[in-house]
Amino acid sequence: MNIENKIMINISFFLLIGLLLPLHCRGEEQREKVYKQEQGFSKELYEDYKRRFDSIKTESHIAENGFRKIEDQIFLVEMQTFGEVTFIPALDRRFNRLALFLSDEDGNIVYKTEQLETNSRNRGELYQPNKGIAAVSFQDMNGDGMIDIVLITSCMNKDPSYKRRTYNVGDVLFQNERGFYRDWRLSDKINRFSMNKSIEFIVSFVRDGYSTEFLYTATTLKELEENGFQIEKDQCYWRQFEKMGKLQVVPGTMSLARHSVFMLYLINEQGYIVWSFQPMGEYDHLYALKGVTCRDIDGDGLKDIIVLMDLSYLGEEEEPVVQADYSIYYQRTGGFYEDKEIKESIPCKEEDSMEGIVEKAREYWGWGV
Repeated sequence: MNIENKIMINISFFLLIGLLLPLHCRGEEQREKVYKQEQGFSKELYEDYKRRFDSIKTESHIAENGFRKIEDQIFLVEMQTFGEVTFIPALDRRFNRLALFLSDEDGNIVYKTEQLETNSRNRGELYQPNKGIAAVSFQDMNGDGMIDIVLITSCMNKDPSYKRRTYNVGDVLFQNERGFYRDWRLSDKINRFSMNKSIEFIVSFVRDGYSTEFLYTATTLKELEENGFQIEKDQCYWRQFEKMGKLQVVPGTMSLARHSVFMLYLINEQGYIVWSFQPMGEYDHLYALKGVTCRDIDGDGLKDIIVLMDLSYLGEEEEPVVQADYSIYYQRTGGFYEDKEIKESIPCKEEDSMEGIVEKAREYWGWGV
């Protein structure tokens, strides 16, 4: 190829790149424009919500600005910083965000906040799954002589595999000379380690220092027992798991604030925890453990784990509700994962036995017992 041809090819190449680059840039600019429009739309919604919230100066402004008072949770409370005030929780009608207001005897709002743990369930979204307030208490939580607010909200559970359609979110607002503040680290632990079951549970953790955290962070069976974990010895046994070797199946409970927290562990021959399970889900209390068995459910030749139990929670009228339930954990090369399909098709009944659940589950996968 002569020099002239090479020059012409190079010129053509750079001309083509020059034509394509503006097209590419225009495409990027268009995508960025759309992105900014979407962000602007979200920003507009937030600014409208914030404007409505900031406009609330009196009790009458609450409804006027799109918030619905939770009437059965309105209380007259004595607060050191504000004196006698009315505690008013309210839900934003559009985005379901919870806000707390304190009003004086003239109906003026002396304090308000919507910076609550329950408003961050859907991360990065305005809309939240708040259903209402499950419980609220006013007591000194940190020993400074000032009354704090202990709050448990009820949120809607969209996961159809859970029979309990709501779950709790716990929070504590500490009073000081300017109003209230939250310690996000405490709120995170309350909810991450399932200490949001009741006011008593939160008080036991925040005020008295008792915690279920060790159930999730312990590395050995010895450490569990030293911290008060009670083994269900009649359901404790060794099994050979195809992908994980010989392991001890160890179910048990920890009792705290009238709650029995149920956990299941797999322990190796050296006493170390190699896997843990939380079959209780969003329930409050283990009422009865009916059985733990290791059987191949999905027909892949690997032992799976099935737990059958009675669990309880407080109903709408604060009455205890006992619900039969089961959990299935499938063994895989990297460990176990919880079933989310079968429970939608095969609900658990009070009269169901372990053999009955195993048979139904294996039939679901197309395998006989």
